[in-house]
Amino acid sequence: MIHGWGCQATHYIPLITHLTTHSLTPETPGDLYIAIDLPGHGQSPKSALPEPEKGGIPKLILRLCAEVLDCFGLQHDQTEKVVYAHSMGIFMAFEIYSSLKNVISHVILLDGAHSGGSVPPERFDLEKIREQAVQFKGGIQDQLDLYFGPRTLKEFERETRNGFATLDFEYALRMSYW
Repeated sequence: MIHGWGCQATHYIPLITHLTTHSLTPETPGDLYIAIDLPGHGQSPKSALPEPEKGGIPKLILRLCAEVLDCFGLQHDQTEKVVYAHSMGIFMAFEIYSSLKNVISHVILLDGAHSGGSVPPERFDLEKIREQAVQFKGGIQDQLDLYFGPRTLKEFERETRNGFATLDFEYALRMSYW
């Protein structure tokens, strides 16, 4: 369970209480719920922020979940998972889903209104995102022509074009998808 900006893991206590008393799968009691405090929220210090070269916060969440499952003697890659995410946490949920889609059965988004609340929800389709990424990448250099004029510094234009040429468009779309 991934909270939103300014929230903390304890905010999930009512939801966890409801889920444990109204289990959707009564034949498999004993579901394990893991609610985390993101760095700088709740009981987690800001110093817990991971270094970017080590994978960022989504990788930190995956490592934390693996450690908790290990404490219970469960295999991280063989345990079905449902990812709950609230508000800003939905972006991390999409990133985690893209890494573990083979073991994540559902992604449940709670109040993602900050990312376009008037847009009706639709099923997250990673293949559609990939197709859009290919389209964006194919036309980006032509679109950049609109932003550069005769007085644009050539070094700036070259660096910008190189940046877009190496951009992971699929990742960029996933992180702002709604």
